[in-house]
Amino acid sequence: ACTADAQCGERADSIALCAAAGSCVRKPEAIFVDNRMPAQCPSGDGSEGAPLCQIGAAVGRIKGGASTARVVVIAPGTYDPFAVDTDGPLTVLGSGMLGSAPTVVMGANATAGIWIKQGTDDPVEIRGLKVTTTGMTPRGIYCEVRSCQLREVWVTLNPRIGIDASGAGRLGLFRSIVDDNPEGGVYVHAGRSFEIVNNFIYRNGALAAGSPYGVRLDPSVDPRVFRNNTLLD
Repeated sequence: ACTADAQCGERADSIALCAAAGSCVRKPEAIFVDNRMPAQCPSGDGSEGAPLCQIGAAVGRIKGGASTARVVVIAPGTYDPFAVDTDGPLTVLGSGMLGSAPTVVMGANATAGIWIKQGTDDPVEIRGLKVTTTGMTPRGIYCEVRSCQLREVWVTLNPRIGIDASGAGRLGLFRSIVDDNPEGGVYVHAGRSFEIVNNFIYRNGALAAGSPYGVRLDPSVDPRVFRNNTLLD
């Protein structure tokens, strides 16, 4: 089992990645997204040399059976909101949330910037993305029922709630930033378990109905871990 790419080491044909289920996968087992060459990527097959234009297209190929990939690797750039409703574990891996070349999910959507929908109990991992939606999008990231692992994400300036986790799955939030979401930062609904560790969560909830909050934890189930977070509101 792995928890980080470095534990997978290098292989003769490619660098291995640590996927959501805790297993190492090779780059050829991933599907690639890069919209920096828009004239070419609409005809891409998702390989590293012929990537797709949008994250949603990559997820759609996996759901439809056209790809057996368990990792979606995304180049720097700005991408449309997307939903994950595939069976089996999946890792969505951006180039990073900070720096001069981040991977950004931006735009308006009726549900969320990233919507992790119902499916199997296998986890979905989102890593290395910045999420900042527009319009009346109700959530930056919405974990609906399914278990979500959010690592090194920056959820900022969404019109309403930053991260919304409902249903009976587990929410993991690690080494991330959640800020300036006017109706609340992180909302974990009743029935979920959670592990929220080493995050900066600040300036959220200024326009929330009732008491403003950076983190709202409704009655939940074990494991319940909340540790080493910085909260300023």
